Amino acid sequence: LLRLPAKYQELVPDNLSTLCDELLEDLISCHMNMPKLPPDGYNKLDKYLWQYRIKEVSALCGIVDGIAAALDSTPEQRLDDLKIVLDRIKSLAVEPQNSIPDIIIWMLVKGKRVACSRIPSHLIMYSDQSATKGRLCGKLQTIQMNPPSVNKEKELDGNKNSCLLQMILWLGF
Repeated sequence: LLRLPAKYQELVPDNLSTLCDELLEDLISCHMNMPKLPPDGYNKLDKYLWQYRIKEVSALCGIVDGIAAALDSTPEQRLDDLKIVLDRIKSLAVEPQNSIPDIIIWMLVKGKRVACSRIPSHLIMYSDQSATKGRLCGKLQTIQMNPPSVNKEKELDGNKNSCLLQMILWLGF
């Protein structure tokens, strides 16, 4: 299911309809005005992203209103629609203009790069405060190494999973 707040997780098996109604009310009530751009210190990309996010938030509010107004849909259909809204909200939260590049792990065989994995740096960023720490920082995780291109895939006889690594990663001190 969705990654739900703790107050909703206990309700999922029994009261799915009530859960959907409460989630819809929360999403509708969370609609706030986006913060204004500062008078200076932003570039063209910042302005474009701000305008894009304003449009997306308005569109999401329309979708949520539509989900709430659809009385004939089942709770399962409404929950599926809410998952789509959640995915769109997650895509809005990613900041493409990150000052720290992603971490790339390469697997070398006889000096040739045969597999790689990319880890976004914000996921393993270390901080003393748990609220600002990356969600994968200091946790054991399994990383799947994939061929870096289509040509390498053919060289590995179609084996898409060259290897799996179990690692504990953090970025910072």
